[in-house]
Amino acid sequence: MKFRNNKEIYEKYLFDLKQKLIKKYDELGLRASGDYEKGLDYEIEKNGIENWEKILTLLEKMATYDLPEELLLRNTRLKEYCQLRIKSYKTIQKAILEETDKYDNEINDFNVEIEKIIDELSNSQ
Repeated sequence: MKFRNNKEIYEKYLFDLKQKLIKKYDELGLRASGDYEKGLDYEIEKNGIENWEKILTLLEKMATYDLPEELLLRNTRLKEYCQLRIKSYKTIQKAILEETDKYDNEINDFNVEIEKIIDELSNSQ
């Protein structure tokens, strides 16, 4: 299912992440510690941003290989995709830390661009 509505993406992402965190916190007995939002921030950083940065590093390394032009172009689009994901995650993280929805339009713009690249890459296979 494709999410085009920013609010749906944001809410689903937060719900899934919070469910994972609640489970971890319950397992560790940390739910009442008051560090829940800090934990959510940590999850976005460690399981989101850092993983996209690792992928981006690999794609940048691949760009140095002697690859056919078609693969180099695809690699460029994948790098753009990763950069947008990183920007999106950082903006979501910022919205959570500031407890605001003022970044919703920015997040939505990232998601629209991400969707365009996904469609383009899907159609070029």
